Amino acid sequence: MFKDWNIVFVPYWTGDVHTRNRILDPYESSVAELFGEPQCLGLNYTMYPNGYNNSMAVLDWALKNYPEVDNLIVGGESAGSLGAQLHSAHIAKLWDVSTKGTRFSVIADSYVGAVPANHTGSESLHFTGVCDVDLAEPQGNSLFINSKGDLTQRYFYALLEEGIKGYPFTDLLSEEDFYADMSTILDAYQTVSSRITTFYVEGTKHVFLADANFTSYESDEGLLLGDVINAWLVTNSNLDSNSSFKINYPSTCYPFRFCNHGYRVRIDYN
Repeated sequence: MFKDWNIVFVPYWTGDVHTRNRILDPYESSVAELFGEPQCLGLNYTMYPNGYNNSMAVLDWALKNYPEVDNLIVGGESAGSLGAQLHSAHIAKLWDVSTKGTRFSVIADSYVGAVPANHTGSESLHFTGVCDVDLAEPQGNSLFINSKGDLTQRYFYALLEEGIKGYPFTDLLSEEDFYADMSTILDAYQTVSSRITTFYVEGTKHVFLADANFTSYESDEGLLLGDVINAWLVTNSNLDSNSSFKINYPSTCYPFRFCNHGYRVRIDYN
């Protein structure tokens, strides 16, 4: 599917979903002792979360090497899904997609941001330093891929709600409640944009696009992910359950691309 695309891959982050730009002073956490990890005590380390600067370095390189593109996709999985969403407007601005008529899209695999009421998403973003960097949401095509009971996202929810002392998190949010929260968020997105497409898979799986057979995953409406992506790549509106399409392409590859015909490029965050 993406085998003829140029792919720029951001392989890791510094505990900050690719967005932090700040210095954290040393502090002694009681958690290390609580969990029987005395070797972590007394180190007096300053932390340098640098995800934002890492991303900017990659984007600077990509822009120099692929300045003119016909089709630009920003994608990511898990925490990289949030990084892709948060950096997407800046990337669209860097490549001047509106002026040049570049087709611009975002693939968000397995992270939406359903969080407990006592820890809002904005609170977490403020802690990482996101509010001080150039991030926003652009107008473009977005595809959100999630399982309806994603176990990993529910663990993240529990971590925010209970803190690390709640480990091993035996009372997780139910699959039904998680799906209700997640779909409420994505439904709200669709009320303000006709260019938001959702793909829900039954079960608890976390991350789809990293699998070699990602095109074969089936949605709760009986659609194959490969068919949906192929149709999504050529439309400027959302795909709903009434959409009908049949497009056959060879399918292999990994998410976050810049594409190369004139160039097509995909940028991926892990």
